[in-house]
Amino acid sequence: LACDPGDREATVTKSERRALVLWDQSYPSDLRDSAPLDWRRVPWTRHRYYNYRFGAEEDGEVWLSVLPRQSLDAVLMNVNRWYGQFRLPEITDLEGLPQRPMLGVTGYLVEAEGTYYPGMGADPRPETSMLAAAIPRGDRIITIKMIGSPADVEAQKEAFKAYCESLRDFDRDMIPQPDEEA
Repeated sequence: LACDPGDREATVTKSERRALVLWDQSYPSDLRDSAPLDWRRVPWTRHRYYNYRFGAEEDGEVWLSVLPRQSLDAVLMNVNRWYGQFRLPEITDLEGLPQRPMLGVTGYLVEAEGTYYPGMGADPRPETSMLAAAIPRGDRIITIKMIGSPADVEAQKEAFKAYCESLRDFDRDMIPQPDEEA
């Protein structure tokens, strides 16, 4: 049987919308985030544990990935991969990048603007800005990437930084268990 949506109409306010997204209550890779209300959460994918859309046309994207940290220079390798997506020259060290505390360690912020070449067969996106963060933690690297129009990304710059700093570890053992006698 198929579900018939009928002709009923529902109105949801911006503040109520976030509570209605069912997958908001999962914490992939034991990371809990706190995204701005004007970022619309979309389903996760294999490499995008948290996945959002933003901007006037909702064509801006923000996603969080958790990758194995296969070497000590994993942050530098990711930064250079991101620069390569904008055809920018590689850097040799992280010293010139802005740093912020994220998840109890130092996170690195990266910015780029121009034509974005996402790879994987996707078309280039001219006039695109990127904000990204790389957080090395133990045997993993957490990356957060924002892609969109220069105006949309600039408007979300402080929200992006606050989002990166809002990430928290989530201990599943802290979830209260239902009373087995009930």
